[in-house]
Amino acid sequence: MTRKGIIIFLLVIFLVWGAGFGACSWKKGSLESEVRNYLFKQGYKNEEIQSIHTRVGKAPVFSIEVIFVDEPQTVYYYRKSDGKIIQYGAPTDMEGRNTAEDEIFIHREDN
Repeated sequence: MTRKGIIIFLLVIFLVWGAGFGACSWKKGSLESEVRNYLFKQGYKNEEIQSIHTRVGKAPVFSIEVIFVDEPQTVYYYRKSDGKIIQYGAPTDMEGRNTAEDEIFIHREDN
């Protein structure tokens, strides 16, 4: 392969990687905004939400983690399914460990 061919090959690889990274970043931001809007429609105020963060994983590919001000050690999980935002799974502590089953979660939704 010539030097010019190597440069073109590397440029194409870089552009594909950059496009994928940009699309992923856009999707994460979009989902965070959708979850925030969902929470507002559920009656939450911005000052009640400590953080909203999107993680990329296996299943679901995008998982949105929400921490509320009045439960700062508990993480609630949301995802988009069939065009709707839903809360799923059991809330966990900050390290991702399941919390006690008899614990009362203020923001848990019954799905």
